[in-house]
Amino acid sequence: MTPRRAVGFLVLIALAGCGYTPADTARPSYQSDLAACQVSGDKEAHRLVMSLGGLFMTYPISLPIEELRQTRKCMDGKGYAAR
Repeated sequence: MTPRRAVGFLVLIALAGCGYTPADTARPSYQSDLAACQVSGDKEAHRLVMSLGGLFMTYPISLPIEELRQTRKCMDGKGYAAR
């Protein structure tokens, strides 16, 4: 494994532990809100990553990070505060 791949692999593993954990999962509408935010977050993340010009080449790395950001933003907007 090349050093560049090893670093990339370690970064992805580190990011995997940074999942979205809302404080209030007891609400009855939580699952439907989360599903809606994941769909809208995925679409917005794809649009943002592709609009960055040369950065579209980093799509496999940038997309999951941006999806997480957009999902968090949506869930925060719906009143679910992240821990």
